Amino acid sequence: MRVFVRHTKSGEIVSVAKANVLPEGLDHPYVDVGEEESVLEVVASSELEQLDAHEIAARFRVDPQRKQLTPQGAPPPAGRSRRRREDT
Repeated sequence: MRVFVRHTKSGEIVSVAKANVLPEGLDHPYVDVGEEESVLEVVASSELEQLDAHEIAARFRVDPQRKQLTPQGAPPPAGRSRRRREDT
């Protein structure tokens, strides 16, 4: 089974599709993906296979930099954080 996640640039899941077979020539099942969105194919773990598409969308988000699913509420990956500079 293949799992496709349509998401915004910020990682919010717009739609999830599960497919066993795609028509020849298609990389994913989404026909019209806007400029502000992307599609990620993820490994169909046993956990994902047991969940319905709407459950995946509710429980996960996409980490756009790592290009992987992360649980909702998980801390952002370690790295450079952006802080607002306050003028004094």
